[in-house]
Amino acid sequence: MNDLVQIKACIEEATRQMNKNLLNELFSKNKSMRDFDFILKLDLNKCSIRELDDILTILYKSSTICHEDIVEIADETIYRINLIGYDILNPGYRSFNVFVHKMYNALTKLNIVDKSKIIKDTYNEYIKKPIPNLPSPETPKSETPPRIMQCMKKKFG
Repeated sequence: MNDLVQIKACIEEATRQMNKNLLNELFSKNKSMRDFDFILKLDLNKCSIRELDDILTILYKSSTICHEDIVEIADETIYRINLIGYDILNPGYRSFNVFVHKMYNALTKLNIVDKSKIIKDTYNEYIKKPIPNLPSPETPKSETPPRIMQCMKKKFG
């Protein structure tokens, strides 16, 4: 197992070096691109649940550099859980509930404990619905048949 981890780390480092060399080659030929910012910033608050799920899948399978982006998706998930609140058990939010479980599992496997704990606590808080203040039910009233009917019932019984 330890050898596999070392091999994976070596492959990742070689890939980084190769990418760095390719970028240096590209920038040496085109001087104006050196100052260009290549950072991809995702606007997560405009993404649908399906899009967030797809982004999480891609980032989860990517390198460890993407863990920061997964934490950003976790923050968006926490925000949406609080936004939905106690309605989270409604059938309309089924896909969101599936996504929350997937997000929690991904954070747990990546050992991002603080965010996974916040998601778990926040989600469980809304799953346990508060007991509403309902008036106590009235005692049922038994309806007795009129006296005439009772007499007729005795004659036939």
